[in-house]
Amino acid sequence: MSSGRVGANGNGDQPSTLADQRDARYVFEALHQGDPGAHALIEQSFVMLGVAVANVVTVLDPELIVFNGGLVKGAPDLLLETVGKVVRKMQPKAPKITLSTLGDKAQIWGALHTLLEPAQQCAIRSAQKCAVT
Repeated sequence: MSSGRVGANGNGDQPSTLADQRDARYVFEALHQGDPGAHALIEQSFVMLGVAVANVVTVLDPELIVFNGGLVKGAPDLLLETVGKVVRKMQPKAPKITLSTLGDKAQIWGALHTLLEPAQQCAIRSAQKCAVT
């Protein structure tokens, strides 16, 4: 049973319009309307995401982390600030964390790159052969 109250520590200190909403769109909408419960919930989610990213950094050691999608659209500044702070705290050599500039077209560009890369490599090898002979 929900009381419609969510606090930063989960004890209902702050009134919230979230009540029984289960969709992230409603949570981000509430955030933009100044709902402190929505802010606490999203910030807590971004802290957990930051821990996950820090773990990925431990295993894969990437130079760059790029975020895209609904989280970026919902609260880009809060995402970068919160995730970045957590990753920097957990990782002495934290990678750069940024937002995608490709937006909704990122998957299409990635698929095209994957499809065309072998043809590009073949063209480069052919051009190098011609330049040598």
